[in-house]
Amino acid sequence: MQHDTTYRPLGAACIALGLLAIWIASDYPYGSVTAMGPGFVPTAVAALLALLGALILLDGGKDLSRQPEGEEPASAPADSLGRLRAMLSIGVAIMLFGLAVKPLGLGLTVFLTVIVASLGHPGTRLLPTLLLAAALAVASCLIFVVLLSQSIPMLPRID
Repeated sequence: MQHDTTYRPLGAACIALGLLAIWIASDYPYGSVTAMGPGFVPTAVAALLALLGALILLDGGKDLSRQPEGEEPASAPADSLGRLRAMLSIGVAIMLFGLAVKPLGLGLTVFLTVIVASLGHPGTRLLPTLLLAAALAVASCLIFVVLLSQSIPMLPRID
């Protein structure tokens, strides 16, 4: 079986980013599962990212969702411009979340992040995207603010 080397830089980047994040978060107290400290979730997510990178490297980029010969997947960007669009929209969505969560609140930020990330796919339909954005915004607020009692504002602060 011949491995596709196209995804190897992605795997290496995921491992490097995950290890860097683990190193940065090592200065924060971890706490426990029932009383999480500020380093617990970042370290867990970073470890998962590094693990994903290792799996990408080991797998060699094998596409498990590949269609039969001669048939292109309906959801795959067809060209390099489509791939660039997808990468940019996801990158902008991540930066938007980091910059906007404090001033806009978790609910509005998650809603906007989903909208921006969805712009990466040319076949995105407006109504399903808006419904998904609203559902994820509500779920995020319920999980992080209500259930986990995180000190994240749900909505923008009006002074």
